[in-house]
Amino acid sequence: MRLVPLLVAVLVLDLGSSAGTAYAYFSASGTGSGHAKVSALQPVVVEQATVAPGFLFPGGKAGLSLKLTNPNHSALKLVGVSEVGTTVTVTPATTSCTGMSAGVSVPSTVASGLTNYTIKPHTTGVTTLTVATGATMTTASPSVCQTKAFHIKVTVTVRS
Repeated sequence: MRLVPLLVAVLVLDLGSSAGTAYAYFSASGTGSGHAKVSALQPVVVEQATVAPGFLFPGGKAGLSLKLTNPNHSALKLVGVSEVGTTVTVTPATTSCTGMSAGVSVPSTVASGLTNYTIKPHTTGVTTLTVATGATMTTASPSVCQTKAFHIKVTVTVRS
């Protein structure tokens, strides 16, 4: 009968050493160093700002299609679009409808307050957005201009 207590003691000791091994296997510690850097926001590049042919008519508004490249590592929000000067290119241009006579512009209401426009980070390429009512044509514009496409030089305002 003396054999049974000895066997129980050996089993208890064996289980205790296995638990110690399992604990050592799952725990770890260490030290290290690291650093982080904040970089300045790079300007978004406006590749193109256009109004498609047939969408703009004298006295009307149309969507302004933007092709933008974001060189930053995170997505940005487009909050405004402003026209640069009065340079508008008409395609195809005619003597009856030129950049000067077309009367096409970006309304000042589009300069700020835009919401729900996200510009993808540089890793995803060019972002194409259409700003609803982003372009207008005056009532004095020649009606022949309503079949043309318009390219407008703009700048954009973004935030992170």
